[in-house]
Amino acid sequence: MEFKGIKNPDHEIMWKAARWGVIIFCIIHLFFEVIMGNKSAAFPVVFNFWISRWYIKEQIAKGKGLKNLLIMGLSVSCVVFLIRLALGTVYVMLMSR
Repeated sequence: MEFKGIKNPDHEIMWKAARWGVIIFCIIHLFFEVIMGNKSAAFPVVFNFWISRWYIKEQIAKGKGLKNLLIMGLSVSCVVFLIRLALGTVYVMLMSR
C-alpha cells in the first residue's frame, strides 16, 4: 500500500508519528516482561524497539505502509513480539526434551 493521501511525505516526520505506536507497545511489552518475572526485562523491549524501528523506516523509505502510522507502529511491534515469543517457545520445547 502506498502512502497516498498523506499530507507531508517527509520520512522523519512520518517515523516520529509511527514511533508513538512503537513506544506504546514497548511500554505494554515492558509490563508483560516484568509480570512474567524476567529479570532482564529491558533487553527484549529494546530489541523489539530496534527491530520495529528498522522495519518501519525501511517501509517508509520504500513508500509502503499504512496511512495511520500509529497503527503501523503498534502492529509492527506486535508482530516482532509474537515472532520472539514463538521462537522462545520453540527453543524451550526443544531444550526440555
